[in-house]
Amino acid sequence: MNHLSDIEKAQYLQASRNNSFGGIEPSIHNHILECFECRNSIVDLLGLFESEAGIKRVHHNAWIKYAVAAAMIPILGWALYRWIAEPLVPLAGIPLEEPVRKLEQTVIVPEISQENDIKKTNPVNRSLIADNFQPNPSLEYLAGSQVRAEAITIVAPELNASLSGDISFHWKSENILHIRILNNRGDVIHAAKSKDQYRLEEKLSAGLYYWKLETEDDVIYIGKFFIR
Repeated sequence: MNHLSDIEKAQYLQASRNNSFGGIEPSIHNHILECFECRNSIVDLLGLFESEAGIKRVHHNAWIKYAVAAAMIPILGWALYRWIAEPLVPLAGIPLEEPVRKLEQTVIVPEISQENDIKKTNPVNRSLIADNFQPNPSLEYLAGSQVRAEAITIVAPELNASLSGDISFHWKSENILHIRILNNRGDVIHAAKSKDQYRLEEKLSAGLYYWKLETEDDVIYIGKFFIR
């Protein structure tokens, strides 16, 4: 490659100082862009003139920095494109889903056991059950006695018996009687008619219960039993 002559360098130097390149041949301008040696020579001359005029000399390595920066722009652009376009590559042989799996393993779901539920509800249950065993004052006073002198004999259940499952009521009487089963609040929960027996197949909840035998007009007997 042929280098610029001193006259061509001086012309380009003068144009640079005046910031006017209209009179410079395109071939000279292109040569300076391609020739590192000629470009540095002009930079040195420009720095010498500026130093003489009291201006800080421009270091000739500035051109090299600019050239390197210009060359790095397409390289960085290509690297950015590859980084966006290509999928992520696992590091050190660890699959990408591994951190997610480890995160899932660290999530602890508290197990709610049936035992805990029972413990939490037991205070309420105990209170309700205790209420179901409270005696009824009006019925308690007459429990176990025959109100009227009627020819009747109670067979089962015995007074204050503890029962479970199906409950059978037996008595001996010459007439058909009404049987009524009451909870400890005095509410009638079952009623039927029979001459000597009645079988309650429905399961009762735990508590205190009373039962009555009645004619059409009067109460004959009041009994009492517990469901445990």
